[in-house]
Amino acid sequence: MNAGGRVREMALRGSVAALLVLGLAALDRFEVVRIAAFQLGRNDTQRPLLNAAVYVATYLAGAFAIAVLLLHRPLVRGFAAVLALALACVHVGFAAVNATGFTHHEAALFFTDAAAFTTDALRFFLPRFALPVLATVAISSAALWVAAHWGPRLRSWLWLLVPVAAFAAHQDLIARTSGKVYQFAAPIRVPLLTVWAWQHRLPHYAEREAPQIAPSEPPLADHIVLIVDESVNGHSLGINGGPPDTTPWLGSRPEGVWNYGIASAISNLSSSSNLLLQTGLPISAFPDRDLRSLRVANVFAYLAAAGYHTAFINAQTYSDQPPNLMTGFDLERIDTVSRLREEHRGLPESEFDRRALPVMRALVAEHPRSFTYLLKTGAHLPYADKAPEDQQHFQPALAAWEVSGDAVRTRNSYSNVLLWTVDHFLAELSRELAATGREVLVIYTSDHGQWLPGDPDAGRLLTPHATPVDPPMQQASVPLLLLAFGPRTRAAVGQRFDPRLVDRVSDFAIFPTVLQAAGYAATDTRRLFPPSLFDPDAAREPRAFLSGNIFAREGEYYVLTNQWNPDLGSACFVNPFSLEALRAKQVR
Repeated sequence: MNAGGRVREMALRGSVAALLVLGLAALDRFEVVRIAAFQLGRNDTQRPLLNAAVYVATYLAGAFAIAVLLLHRPLVRGFAAVLALALACVHVGFAAVNATGFTHHEAALFFTDAAAFTTDALRFFLPRFALPVLATVAISSAALWVAAHWGPRLRSWLWLLVPVAAFAAHQDLIARTSGKVYQFAAPIRVPLLTVWAWQHRLPHYAEREAPQIAPSEPPLADHIVLIVDESVNGHSLGINGGPPDTTPWLGSRPEGVWNYGIASAISNLSSSSNLLLQTGLPISAFPDRDLRSLRVANVFAYLAAAGYHTAFINAQTYSDQPPNLMTGFDLERIDTVSRLREEHRGLPESEFDRRALPVMRALVAEHPRSFTYLLKTGAHLPYADKAPEDQQHFQPALAAWEVSGDAVRTRNSYSNVLLWTVDHFLAELSRELAATGREVLVIYTSDHGQWLPGDPDAGRLLTPHATPVDPPMQQASVPLLLLAFGPRTRAAVGQRFDPRLVDRVSDFAIFPTVLQAAGYAATDTRRLFPPSLFDPDAAREPRAFLSGNIFAREGEYYVLTNQWNPDLGSACFVNPFSLEALRAKQVR
């Protein structure tokens, strides 16, 4: 063969290798481009360019490593081809179901509920993923045949050092980001995320203990609704001193609404806040080294014991994964579980919370007593898609495709979300519940607040929320409101509301408030839990919130730890919350 022929042959074989890399990227619709752009646009790190470069380099190294395996000696090539094809089918199958593919959530679900994962789920979703998986098998098989016949020949065993090094780099990046950066080629992401999920699986997966007390009084309300919003600042609402136009309906002082002002969140991390809102442990119980928050009876068990039909509405996550450190045992003990993102696929992000309104109205109308826990989509990043285009009252705002921007546009977009997801939502909910004519108590709060560009402490390495060490108080500033419907419930709440508690309470008071509203005596709840909103004269500890790892251990727990400094992942921090200090910084 002459020199020109050898060049053409080398070019052909190199093209085959390049096509293998591109084909791996095509399996996840070139997600590498979207994630690289997201990393470049982050404002919670001082090194966005370096983060993006490390991610892209790791991705390409992994794709090249897979190509090396597929072009190696026949034995290596055959084994790698079968394994890569199987893992690609796993990823494509999940992508057909959840539009995302195989993530750390699916890996964790496998270890927490393997029986349902491998039987019921597969049987239910088979029609959805059968065709994409068959297409993947056909196309990939053709690509592998082309690679085997036309690809370069790699025979040296030293080439196998490439996949070893690439896989190690991927595992390190997954570990450093607590499983949050996982968007790699399918044959890599599936096994490595499975390993990571195994290392961080729930340490206690079993039935919870029985309630410690029993109801002994008539309930204050026949229906109780606990709404946990996402990333809503208490101080950013007009009724609490923020831009007035964020809460025009609440600012009109509608009948039956009581505002406890700016409350302190339980934690600046969604999973911790929701877990503790459901279990009622006081802040003195943390760090929770004995895993009591995973063992004690939760709010659903207490309300079921009081004769309430229990319901959990999830507007936040896809698939049937138990969210926020819940388990399959928790979900099985709830009478009604509604997964809005599964039931209403393809909706804009701004609409999922709205789909909870008819569900809540039906629960109230159809049962003598009901307790509903709504986990909202809320105001989580990115803000631009959380409010409809025709509800962009504050301008200039972020464009629909922007994750973040300058301080003015980011704050305006956030205000648009608050107007839509808080004020408009509560106004519409009030109309729905009032129309039932039932006795209903609604408790509204958020899992945590949000740090926004332009807030004080901008020189620190911050996340919008979940900063583990010395977090800013903006991340713990949340709203807390009661809405009552029906003459009996409104009278009962009106008698128990004490204005002395405005701007003085914590979300730790919500659990005992729910229990007292359901007929549990205050004398009983005070023995086990912090003072409720209906205990104005009770001694209260100074307000504080948790950050970091609430279990104060790392390595075997499925919790988010400090992804920016892994050395601090084993610590749980109790942070003081001072409204005076927050306002002194002129947060608006």
